[in-house]
Amino acid sequence: MVHEAAIMRRGGGGAIVNTSSIGSRRANPALPAYGAMKRALNSITETAAVTWAPDHIRVNGLTPGGTATEMIDAWEAMTPGIIDQINATSPMGRMATPDEVAEAALWLLSDRASAVSGAILPVDGAAGA
Repeated sequence: MVHEAAIMRRGGGGAIVNTSSIGSRRANPALPAYGAMKRALNSITETAAVTWAPDHIRVNGLTPGGTATEMIDAWEAMTPGIIDQINATSPMGRMATPDEVAEAALWLLSDRASAVSGAILPVDGAAGA
């Protein structure tokens, strides 16, 4: 981000979106280091937002929950039923699609989100609520 911000300063500003995880907001006893690292990313995102706001650089983060990707399909092949387990943790009863996560990032990067900085936006079907 430091290198991105340096380039953005020369251009008059910009926007950065970091991708964290629902694991930053919901404890998972099986993956404590993963959760800690993702929580740290959220903190760095918020700190960068405050630090670089005077330079007209917005910094936000996404915390996707389960997302229907090839990685999940591979996990399902190794652990049948995992998709059903992930879907059961979402009040919406399903995972996000990669396009849904990308749309959230596109909005945060766009001028339509020009007053949004320091936000950590869940894209998890209310699973982290």
